[in-house]
Amino acid sequence: MYVRYVILEEHDETRKEMGVFQAFSALEDSLVEQGLKFQDYELEWLTETVTWFDQNLRTARTISTNYPKATYWFKASAKECIDRVQMLVVLLEQYGFHTKRIEADSFDYILYEDEYQALALNKDDVPYKEARHYEKYRRRR
Repeated sequence: MYVRYVILEEHDETRKEMGVFQAFSALEDSLVEQGLKFQDYELEWLTETVTWFDQNLRTARTISTNYPKATYWFKASAKECIDRVQMLVVLLEQYGFHTKRIEADSFDYILYEDEYQALALNKDDVPYKEARHYEKYRRRR
């Protein structure tokens, strides 16, 4: 099983619910527009958490750039990652973002996968004319 935490706001490019890390970028922009900023302890904790993810999770930036509708999902077994993301969710909710946890058992296409996460697409995200380009990523069930 795979887990993803999202806010109930659509991402401009993917037209999907925005992920937690994208939401922090939107939150920071919103605070700047209002002439506000994170509290020092929030910024310290947020920086520490993001640094942990940067040091402990690989990303497939080149793949995700080429496939903008692909989304990252944590594997349910990635307990430490999920625990840390849940703490980010708490902070987002304190700033008025409504969040939810979504789960998936499988995907049609896995573009990248490691022991903690997967970068995935479903058929609905792939235009029919482009489907043949995704066949090498088809998840055999």
